[in-house]
Amino acid sequence: MKNWTAIKLGEGIGPLQFGMAPEEVILHTGNPDEIERTNLEEDGAISEIWHFEAGNLSLTFQPEFSGEWVLVDMVCSTGDLSLKGIALLGDSLEEITEDLQQMNLGDFKMIELEMEEEETNICLLSIERSSLNLWFENDELKEIQWGVLWGEDGQPKWPDRNIE
Repeated sequence: MKNWTAIKLGEGIGPLQFGMAPEEVILHTGNPDEIERTNLEEDGAISEIWHFEAGNLSLTFQPEFSGEWVLVDMVCSTGDLSLKGIALLGDSLEEITEDLQQMNLGDFKMIELEMEEEETNICLLSIERSSLNLWFENDELKEIQWGVLWGEDGQPKWPDRNIE
């Protein structure tokens, strides 16, 4: 959205920061085009996902321990997104893994997902330490997902509230 291009791991992008309340986010994004509510039966976690057609951006909110909803995750599939100054979308799996090794973001694991469409090969490259997931389709990076960082105690490590 807008000219927000630099992903800040564990923090957000542009003026959007993890830990922001929905009301704060709307000041920067306007109203979402669609709101989706999910309830994961496995652990009872609920989420609210805001979808914005402009920028193909999705923002996930979850209730904090206090019950207040906060921004915890972002997904983007278009634009000139960069991580540590390197443009990512559209690059191949090989190019991305080389870049990630140089960035020293943590160990990554690769998961190949079974798809009904035989022509489509979906692969997830995940770096848990950096709360970063990269989604590939037919060897091309199509979507970037990043979120709040988590401490060893399982608590979120909210960023300082001073992002641009």
